[in-house]
Amino acid sequence: MPVFQQELREEIQRTSIGEDHDYNSMPLLTALINEVLRLYPAFPLSERVATGDCILPLSQPMKTITGVEISEIPIKKGQCVYVAIASYNRLTSIWGPDAHDFRPSRWLEKDPCNGPALGPHASLYDLRPHFLLDSIYSMFPRLTFFGGPAVCLGWRLAYNYAF
Repeated sequence: MPVFQQELREEIQRTSIGEDHDYNSMPLLTALINEVLRLYPAFPLSERVATGDCILPLSQPMKTITGVEISEIPIKKGQCVYVAIASYNRLTSIWGPDAHDFRPSRWLEKDPCNGPALGPHASLYDLRPHFLLDSIYSMFPRLTFFGGPAVCLGWRLAYNYAF
């Protein structure tokens, strides 16, 4: 971490103060912000209400308390669904064995996690992996701001304030 911290300081010092910044040219700062948002999302748990009956597919089968293995969950109109954003952002099956570690350098890798593409840009780009996109916003923590029609309207503002 000390090496990353020193490189980050140098990256920030190279950026001229008072001018429009090209944040795309600041990958270390972007990686740091992404890692903080991954581990400490503003809303660790989100509640949604189903607007109609639907089936929620599971990424992997699970056993119920009765021992029955299921691969989808039926949701009725009006039912509440809770999304554990903080838990998802720390899953070792998605982020690897160091999922609980603060490691900003993971965002400098081509694809920092093994999970599906989620977030503001995912639905706009045919769910291609985020590393195919050319933007500082392309690899933000997967569920921190949700995605598609349910995307957090303030996600860009959050990044601008962070920078």
